[in-house]
Amino acid sequence: MTSALTYGAAATDNIVLLNGANPPTPVGVQAANPVSVRVLASDGVTAVGGATVGWSGTNGVQLSACSGASACSVIMDQNGNAATRLTAAAAGTAIVTATLAPGVYSPAKSVSGTLSATQSSSDIGISTPYLYVSQGATVGIPVNARVLSNGIGQSSVTLNFMIASGAGSLSAGSAVTNASGYATVTLSVANLNVLVQVNACVAPGNIPCAVFYANPVPLAQQVLQQVSGAGQVSTGQSFQPVVVRVVDSASSPHPVMAAPVSFLTTVLRPGAMVPGVGSGDTNPGNPAMPVILKVTQNNASSDTNGLASVVPLSGGFSAPVEVDVQATAGTSAVLDDPLFIFAAAATGNSGAVAKPPVMLRPIRGPLFRGEIGGGQR
Repeated sequence: MTSALTYGAAATDNIVLLNGANPPTPVGVQAANPVSVRVLASDGVTAVGGATVGWSGTNGVQLSACSGASACSVIMDQNGNAATRLTAAAAGTAIVTATLAPGVYSPAKSVSGTLSATQSSSDIGISTPYLYVSQGATVGIPVNARVLSNGIGQSSVTLNFMIASGAGSLSAGSAVTNASGYATVTLSVANLNVLVQVNACVAPGNIPCAVFYANPVPLAQQVLQQVSGAGQVSTGQSFQPVVVRVVDSASSPHPVMAAPVSFLTTVLRPGAMVPGVGSGDTNPGNPAMPVILKVTQNNASSDTNGLASVVPLSGGFSAPVEVDVQATAGTSAVLDDPLFIFAAAATGNSGAVAKPPVMLRPIRGPLFRGEIGGGQR
């Protein structure tokens, strides 16, 4: 038998470009938009988690996914996504390419984005100039600007910050750049409902300027994506965190900051599972229906990358048990991750515990049950 199990990308999988465009950006300033890609099965719909993607960039462009280098390989998250932010190192055009399973299949499948970099004697830019924030949030948002001259950060430059539209307050009206050319203030918003625009300008003439936008995202437009932690099976070891990402419903989704995320963790004994000794289950039989042993709720708020997480706990109940983690956000976004704990097998006559069994997770199809949210499936 051949091709019985494929881990990562199959020959029929494809990589698609979600976003690869950016406005002209000064050398040394992080581009406004990341290059983002997704790996899909041959049906063009099913996301492929765990595939390897090779990033590479020309003209010395620095890639955040590669810790500032111009090339590296990464593993797609459980929603089949990967992204990298770009910082130009030289004027001109940089091409950033994502290659699916580099070196495995021929011809290789790849997609590319571009970045046009400029430089002058007086430049300014803002890191992440477009930030998407959950509507109704009360939060402090960093506004980080950088002043450069021909691509070199300029220290001891005064920047004036001002709110041009929307409601909010700034921690300071001006700030002085550090040795790398950066100056940061905090924008505080309360019950955010309209777009807030902040201008950062070089004093004293307020030329040149850069603009920051805080965009409110209605709860009904918030979607949950699985990042990691789904499909775990344990023989007693602690679970890894379950990580989700809150994004908006755009065709190229943006991470949403300060979105409320609720994690409901239910420890249960599925029907027909016989509990071990000291399980806490008062019925030592073989129940046909699931037995709920413990329910815990944890609330979190997504960070600037839209990420929120929880560490699933079994509550001390002995195997076998299911630990079901349900994440909810917005008005209808739901992810349900069933995790399992099974008893470790003992060796024949030594009484020693054998190594944990190999965990096989589906590479095709859903890694979790009931993915719903913002109209996406």
